[in-house]
Amino acid sequence: MRDIVAWLLGLALEALERSEEEVALRRLLEAWDEGRAERIAVLAERLTKLANRPWPSHGRWFGLPRQLESIVDRSAQLSAEEMVREPCFLDILRADPRFTPSLLALAALPKAHDEVLFRQLCRLLILVKDPRSLEPLRALHASLPPDSGYAQQLGSAITLISQVEVPVLGAEASALCDALEKALTRREESEARSAPLREELFARIGANPDDDGARLVLADHLLEHEDPLGELIMLQCQPRPDEARVAQLLELHGAKWEAQLGPYVEPGKTRFERGLPVAAVAARMKWPSAKSPSPGPFWLTVREVDLDWHSSPALADWLPHPHLSRVTVLRQVSAAVATRLGRHPLPVRRLELRVDEAPFSEKDMFASLSSLPNLTSVTVRRATPFEVGVYANSVLGPRLERFEACGDGWSLVVTLSEEVPVEATLLHERSGASGELAQAIHYAKGFSIRGLRIRTQRRLAPAIVRGLEEATSGYMRVEWDLPPARDDDAAQAGREPLACHGTAGVDAGEAGGPMGQASQGFPPEHAARALVELGRSFLEKKQHTQAIAAFDDVLRQFDRAPWDMSLRQQVAEALVQRGVAFAQQGRPQQAFISFEELIRRFNAGYGLPDGWPPSSFRTGRNENRSSVPDLHLCLLVAEAFIQRAGILARQRQPLAAVASFDELVRYFGDAVEAPLREQLALTSTPVGMLFRRHGQSTKEVQDSRAPLRRPVSEALRKSGFCELTEAKRRIQQGEEGAASMLLSAKDRFEAAATLEPDRLTVLHHAGYAAFLRGSRDEARAIFSKVLGRGGEALPELAGMNAYPIPQDEEFRSLLRELSEGRAAD
Repeated sequence: MRDIVAWLLGLALEALERSEEEVALRRLLEAWDEGRAERIAVLAERLTKLANRPWPSHGRWFGLPRQLESIVDRSAQLSAEEMVREPCFLDILRADPRFTPSLLALAALPKAHDEVLFRQLCRLLILVKDPRSLEPLRALHASLPPDSGYAQQLGSAITLISQVEVPVLGAEASALCDALEKALTRREESEARSAPLREELFARIGANPDDDGARLVLADHLLEHEDPLGELIMLQCQPRPDEARVAQLLELHGAKWEAQLGPYVEPGKTRFERGLPVAAVAARMKWPSAKSPSPGPFWLTVREVDLDWHSSPALADWLPHPHLSRVTVLRQVSAAVATRLGRHPLPVRRLELRVDEAPFSEKDMFASLSSLPNLTSVTVRRATPFEVGVYANSVLGPRLERFEACGDGWSLVVTLSEEVPVEATLLHERSGASGELAQAIHYAKGFSIRGLRIRTQRRLAPAIVRGLEEATSGYMRVEWDLPPARDDDAAQAGREPLACHGTAGVDAGEAGGPMGQASQGFPPEHAARALVELGRSFLEKKQHTQAIAAFDDVLRQFDRAPWDMSLRQQVAEALVQRGVAFAQQGRPQQAFISFEELIRRFNAGYGLPDGWPPSSFRTGRNENRSSVPDLHLCLLVAEAFIQRAGILARQRQPLAAVASFDELVRYFGDAVEAPLREQLALTSTPVGMLFRRHGQSTKEVQDSRAPLRRPVSEALRKSGFCELTEAKRRIQQGEEGAASMLLSAKDRFEAAATLEPDRLTVLHHAGYAAFLRGSRDEARAIFSKVLGRGGEALPELAGMNAYPIPQDEEFRSLLRELSEGRAAD
């Protein structure tokens, strides 16, 4: 029977003569697995080096040894823990002699004495069982303390490897090894001669990707050396390429060409144009958290990279490499990566973002993106209407030529060069989609009011159409692209009252059901109050759908009623409770819209005397209005501010939440005493100005607005907590700005404690913030004040559970020391 090793070597020689390097390598590795001969191992190593020219290949068969070598090259920058997390350690599943040099180099490092890394290296050395590793491992074993666990593990590995039998190659196998060595030598010499010209041609292509001349010269050169990439370049540069042959080439060789982009590219998703890659997708699950290998020259023609929402900071530090200088489009960029992009002057023009998956600072992200000199187009996935306004009014907004927001069931595109810049599309009638689109249309005025087009392929209920109509107020030109209405729709449109803006697309036909009919025959204020109470009862029973329907009925029937303060109160109550119901139902976007709608109306003078504040949203004049804002309405608006900020905080937008809390304090800060108002820099809040305009002194304002102290205190307390947790996150992740946030949080807690002196935990949090800033004496003074007010002990705080940091343990020790001292006294 023919020697199996010789048979496999013969197959490898035939594959190599056909330029099928991967098949040849597989046969060589199978032959080595049968005999463990050193000559075969050297052949596999030579073939791998040859396949990595002119550019390193990172495919399944040729890439793993290079990835392992990359860890050795970066060992000075990587910790032992980071080495173990490298994906290639998990990808090594078979015996392969090409891994031996890198495994021996890693085992000799001082970092290899990490228990987990050393155990992993021993496991891989045992898996490979390369007899060539025995002598270096015995030398390493002799240098270790004899009684150490490392020596024992390595001794076991040496014992297992030494049991491998190494048979002598037969005459036929030796002759085939000679033939393979000669074939590889010829290929290596040819590659050495052609490498300088190939590198020069590729550099010319990278410098001027639109020049087909250099590509065609490169194609001729590659074809001379039987490289199929030359044929692909030639085909795709033709006006009418043979698509069938192109597909065949990509099927046969695409994986090898794609692998030259590196180990962290998603297989099968690279796009080739004119023979070279132009778009690639990052492999999300494999991207390392530490420093990644540099991109090779094969990246020089890539224009578009899809980051697959990966949040690794390594991506932002990898993109500035000179080989990525042609990348102008980044898709599926997470907020964590976007916040770091501005550290380098990247040539990015178009960016696709999503900001709902990780904690981030909107201010930091916009500052980062505004540093990208060429950025003119942004797309936001999973967008909320609020984000349309955020981008329109950000530092980035004036620079954008195109902005696209894609929400759940709607989209909005702003293209400033178009005659009609804003185009809004309702994709389906999901509950709340039309209301969100109406809000997005309203916010898009920050980009342009020159023109608006509203499109949908679905027939809309008349109430939804009119809700969208309301949002178009302020645009100079409005175009509608809707399916023709049915006769029954038109008849219904004549009967139904106008749906209010911001009611999330409530179908008036549905809203006018049994609850709507129940209100007929009663005075309006009584009917509205009854519906609100009905909705509240549903809410208490956790029957959210019925509660929302009841609150929608209030809006449908009474929002456009003749002006009456009691009705305004009920409508405001319905908006607040409706938002609460949406939030409890797990629909934060709709809840945000409901709270935002009441705040918007209050800003526009809803329930306030004529003349304040001046606003284009206000229409008409009614002499029956009261001379001062209604206290109950102010309390409802304050609740809307708090609830809106709470949604932002839960969506991990702490700085946006703080801004919402601050807006409440600015409006109602005259409810607090003068010293505290000066501390908060509240010299003249809007509502306070209004009261003084109507003849009330500052003290009268404070007395009459005393109930508003509670929401002001709550806003100060919760905004302080937002800043405290965000500061801890920055400390944990080594980011800047934590100290100023801790100082601001401490001031907020102390101001809240002045308004609520019985709430000792507020003052306790102020001491915690002072402690984290390094003001230990100030923290002790605050805690002594807490104990002096009746606290027997100092419990742990809720703020300590978020983003644990080393200082927390020191803080616990201080609490125990002060509490024990109090008990001893």
